[in-house]
Order: sequence, then C-alpha cells, then structure tokens
Amino acid sequence: MGIVPISRHEFDRFKPSRGPMSDVMVKEMEWYKDETETIIGLVAQDNTDKDWLCVILGPDQNDRMRGIFVESNIELQDEARELLLDRMKEISRSGQTVFPQ
Repeated sequence: MGIVPISRHEFDRFKPSRGPMSDVMVKEMEWYKDETETIIGLVAQDNTDKDWLCVILGPDQNDRMRGIFVESNIELQDEARELLLDRMKEISRSGQTVFPQ
C-alpha cells in the first residue's frame, strides 16, 4: 500500500476532526493519504516550542475522520515525516478500515 502526498485542500475534503484551537497551536505543513483513501495523515510544527508532530486519522464507526495515532516532541520535520509514513503503511497493511472511538 502506497502513501501519497496531497494538498491541504484535498486533505480537508475528508472533513478531518480538528480541535477548536488547532490552528493556533500548530502549523500544518504536510498532508498524506493512503491509496485506498482509508487513512490520512499530517505533519505539523508546534507553534510554542517549534518541535514537530505527526497525526494519523481514520474513519470511526460513524464515518468521521478522527485521530488514531499522534506522536509529538519530534526534533526534526524529516523525522516526523518518516515516522508518519512508516506508521501509515503499517496501518494500511493491517486491512483495518474502521477505527472505533
């Protein structure tokens, strides 16, 4: 299963759940989806301490895209991207398509 980069516009088409302060707290920099469009992910920079984080979202039982993996306090953007892509590949290979909350 491949993971491909997408634009923020395409990412937003999935209607991902975001916290009310997310745009204040982090700056989203990169967006991805798997080939089946089951999971999406992003790499962002924390606006306070300038470290990096990655987030993976998948559909819950109500078909809403919600966080299923979050890792923060990552020193470099490249490290955050590598972790995100590796984890997205693992989840995609698992065959799971619903992620109950």
